[in-house]
Amino acid sequence: MDEAIRLPQIMVVDDDQDTVAILAHHLQREGFVPIQANSGAQCLKLVHENEVDVILLDLMMPDMDGFQVVKALRDDPETAENPHHHDYRARRHGCAGRGDAPGGQRLPRQASIPPPLASASAHSSR
Repeated sequence: MDEAIRLPQIMVVDDDQDTVAILAHHLQREGFVPIQANSGAQCLKLVHENEVDVILLDLMMPDMDGFQVVKALRDDPETAENPHHHDYRARRHGCAGRGDAPGGQRLPRQASIPPPLASASAHSSR
């Protein structure tokens, strides 16, 4: 009997809706299931409703910044025990909506999957 392969779910959290949409589009194109959140509070809600493998989190957001989101995730017994949530990654603004990497470097068209994403792919295909 064939088991259905579960695609990795990656949550993109940023108060800039354009950034979230662009990242979600690229993640989906690469075979991931993007989950979009436009605030820290929405992230915390959605992480309980979805089986999230990786969270791409903006640090500079109004109301609840990325550091507060990480603290809340680590303090919550449900999310603290998730093996994918031990290595939170965050980014600062600087490349929103331009397709550029920090420092003005262009992202390669066929970028390799960074270790946390590769790990999510391996874990979710079980």
